[in-house]
This record gives sequence, C-alpha cells and structure tokens, in this order.
Amino acid sequence: MKAALSNTRGFALVLVLSLLAILVLLTYTIAAVSKVSGEISTAALYQTQSRQNALVAIRYALGELQKYAGVDNRVTGMAGVVGVTGGDTLRQLTGVWGNPIGPRWLVSGAVNGGIPSINGNRVILVGSNTVGSTTGSEDQEMVEAGLIEVNRLPHLIGHMAYWVGDEGVKVSTVLPDTETQNSALNGQLLRPDMRRIIQKPSFDPSASELAGVLLLAQLPFTQTAKGATISSAFHLATVCNRALASTVPAGVVSGQGYIKGAFNINTTSVSVWRGLLEYPDRNNPAYGLSATSSLRNAEKITARIAARGVPFTSVADFLASGIVQDAFASTPNKITSMTAQEFITDVSPILAVRSDTFRIRAYGDALNPADSGVAGATPESVAYCEALVQRTPEDDPGGKGKKFVITYFRWLGPDDI
Repeated sequence: MKAALSNTRGFALVLVLSLLAILVLLTYTIAAVSKVSGEISTAALYQTQSRQNALVAIRYALGELQKYAGVDNRVTGMAGVVGVTGGDTLRQLTGVWGNPIGPRWLVSGAVNGGIPSINGNRVILVGSNTVGSTTGSEDQEMVEAGLIEVNRLPHLIGHMAYWVGDEGVKVSTVLPDTETQNSALNGQLLRPDMRRIIQKPSFDPSASELAGVLLLAQLPFTQTAKGATISSAFHLATVCNRALASTVPAGVVSGQGYIKGAFNINTTSVSVWRGLLEYPDRNNPAYGLSATSSLRNAEKITARIAARGVPFTSVADFLASGIVQDAFASTPNKITSMTAQEFITDVSPILAVRSDTFRIRAYGDALNPADSGVAGATPESVAYCEALVQRTPEDDPGGKGKKFVITYFRWLGPDDI
C-alpha cells in the first residue's frame, strides 16, 4: 500500500516538474516572439521613416525645379559647360541660369557659385551599379549629393538628399517616325546616332515594341535592343526628351503637345555631340562624315564649350560663338561638305538651350534617436527612389511658369545605385 502511494507521489512530482518546464519554455517562447515582433515593428518604423525622408527630398527637388526652371526664359545644362572636367563627380550636376538667377545647382548641399561645389557630408546617388565599372571616366561619372539633416528636436532622426539630372543633354532613343522632327535641309528624320552609345548597331528606334518602354534600363528586354549595353549610357541616352514649343521654336509640335527628341546644346558630352554629327546612323550619316572626323569635331566642339565657361542662351548665340566654324575648319578633320550655318539650320528643329525633361534621384535614412550625438552613426534604414519629371503646357498654380509633373516613379535598392 505504502509502495503504491510512493509511486503515485513520484509520478505526480514528475508531472508537476514537466508542466513547470513546459510553462518556462512557453514563457521564454512568448518573450522571444514578443522581442522579435518588437524588433520587426521597430525596423518597419525605421524603414517607413527613411522612405518618408526620401519622398520629402523628391518633393523638395521638384519644388526647386519648379521655382527655378518653370518659366520659359531659363537656361539649363550640365556643369561641364562651366568647365568641370570629365571624371569629376560634379560634372553631371544640373544648373539653371536666367535673370535674376544663375547658376542655381539642383542638388542638395550645393554652393551656388559659378563653379559648383557641395558642402558637408555626402551620399552617392549615382554609383558604379548605375554607370558601370569604369566610374571616374568621362560620361560615366558618379554623382554625389549633400546630406540634409532631418531633426525632431532635440534629436537628429535622419537625413535626406537629392540630385536633379538633365535628360535633355542626352540622346533620345525611342522616337517613332510619326513623332520625329525632320531635318530643315534634307528632310531626313532627326535622330542622333544612339546606336554607338548603346552599342547596338541594329537597334531600331521606331520599332513598335518600344511604345511601352518607360526607362532606358528596359531597352535590353526588347527584341530590337537585345544585348544593348545600357549601364555606360546612363549619362548619354534617355528614352525621350520632350520639349515645349517655347523651348524649341523651330520644331513641330506633335499631337501630344511636345517636340520629341529635343537636344540641349549646353553639354560637353563628346558622345552626344558625335551622335548629332553622325545622324541618323554612323553607317549612313547625313553629312557623309567618317568616324574619325565626327569624333574629332565633337571633341573640338565640347572642348570649346567647356573653355567658354558659360552656357548658351540661344541657338543664335551658339552659332555666333564660332565654335562650330572652328571645329569644321580644323585639320586634319576639316569638314567641307557643309558650313556651320547649314549644320545649325539643318538640325534646328531639335536644338534648344534648356530642357523640359528631368530625372530626380533621392535618398533618405533613419537614425536611432539614441545615436543623435554620435558622429558617423550607422542609419537603421536607408531608402532610395527615382522619378522622371516633365514640364507641361499647363500653367503652374503658384505662378512659377509651366507646371512640372512626375511621370514615373520607382523605389531603388542599394544595388541599383
């Protein structure tokens, strides 16, 4: 009897201890799940904050663009036109000129002098994953922007940054026949040679499959551009620069109210100028120029533009500068098939001294308030985004010229930068 009672008590003890073990394990599990859940919630909060900061940067950049480039009598161009040399991270900054401003550099942290500079800490917004592995070379420059502090007094809770890129100083790649300007002299379609830039000799810019292409990065997924090299063309090619009639007075407005494929002459990109000299195709150029002649003349034109140190305020200003005449008369690549006046007249339906299509890249990060006073503290989360922005025929409600609107937006990851 005593043995049976002892066995019962022993079993009860084991059962109680087992239940206690299960209870301890359950308590630990609940605590662990709660901790993970809290960490996930905190991470999500930081991610939301970093994205909000990036969106604020986009909106701020758009406001700057509207304020300084909304009216017709503004000039835009890349920093190369004020003498910033190839390979410099400041060369691809966008400037806006026009009474009473000039230049205004559209990048966070900018010091708005004749030659751009950026104050304080910086972040890379265009890096090797955008422009290819040969960063630092001409037309494949990285782009940096200054960090702007985001404060929730008394704590620093994050940063934001932005850069506005000028799409008009690039070659447009998607131009249907019905929406492409015609040469003023020979009637050919004015498509600068983009095939050399994207390294795809068989590319057809009028292919119907291109109608849905919104970004240059989408080109290699089309049949006509399959195998094209896009990364090295980021600063050289765009899908389509669309300009208003006031921007390109000699152009013919399409049914959508734009002159498509407009070219902003305020650029020092040799490849882009070479594309214009070789239009419509280097294998059958309108001017009959050899590859060597088109390259050397493009080099002379861009060198003279950079040495001039200021942007052109009109196409007539460009012709009067004598830059084209001097390039055409140079040896051993003298051009005798046309005069500078004939060249300017021929391509006048696409020539402009400002752009109406821009690209904005923005950055935001979120910091732990506990790290507010820690120099170089690592952000809890970072976010990048990009938008294409178009100047429209519609008046800006704030009285700042024609209204800019966002036509495309996407989030980017660090691997996209």
